[in-house]
Amino acid sequence: MTAYSGTLKSTSSYSVDFNPERRKLEKDIANHEKRARSVLRQAALANSDKLIDREILKEVIIESQQRWTGCLMLPVTILFFTFYAVSASLHEDVAANHLLEAPVRDTLAPPLDKDEEPLPGTLQFVNTIPEAYDFIQGVFLPLFLSQQDEFGKPLEMKDLGTIFQYNQIKGLIVMEQQRSKKEKCKEKVASNLWCYPQADLTNEPHGRAFETMAGGSEAFYTTAVAPDVPILNCANEGFTVQGCNPDPAMTRRLAPLRDDLAPKMPPGVKKDADKYMYSFSFAPNATFAQTMKRF
Repeated sequence: MTAYSGTLKSTSSYSVDFNPERRKLEKDIANHEKRARSVLRQAALANSDKLIDREILKEVIIESQQRWTGCLMLPVTILFFTFYAVSASLHEDVAANHLLEAPVRDTLAPPLDKDEEPLPGTLQFVNTIPEAYDFIQGVFLPLFLSQQDEFGKPLEMKDLGTIFQYNQIKGLIVMEQQRSKKEKCKEKVASNLWCYPQADLTNEPHGRAFETMAGGSEAFYTTAVAPDVPILNCANEGFTVQGCNPDPAMTRRLAPLRDDLAPKMPPGVKKDADKYMYSFSFAPNATFAQTMKRF
């Protein structure tokens, strides 16, 4: 009888230990006791002038450490800002750039008052193709490719391309042109006219035959007797997309339209604009007479 009672007691305690509901209830009670103990502790600390909570003290120490680190980094921050401002100022050199560019801007596109009309010979006056050619011939080329200084004295070879004493052109001046396709206008009212859609570009060769021009032959424009240079570097210069370069992919120039600039450009400008670009260049070391012949 005694052994049986002991076995029953041990079995009962075993079933109590593995009762899920009882264990969950005991766990909940323990959590509530812990929260109650924390609330009573905080209430006691709040009413005491001499005691402070450990967690609050830890937060104060961490905040003080962060402030101390920030104070140590303040001189470094000030030095970084100073060096950045000085380097940006030296790199941009706004005052010097303005002094160098202002005469060129005033010559090509002088500022206008609110109701002032642009004068001939300025960029604002250019609205048609003939006016564009007149501007290039009468203002642009004499300004950038003149062989004389502001006093009318001939420039030395090393000073060719000098503009307003301080600016100097070191490379070729490249002029590029895009041509729209020539097609019959789709509108019925203008069906007898030719239209040139801005967004529909062409890369077909253009220009007159050499035999119909003043020189009378291709050799007149592509060959010359020393010390002169040929008017054209090749027969296709400016009249085909390839120009004098049979493989445009071998050129060292950057793409005329980058992806980051495409959204800022007019709708007619394509990403592959270089496939529709006719280019022509002027050299600053060529005589002005040769430059005008090329133009």
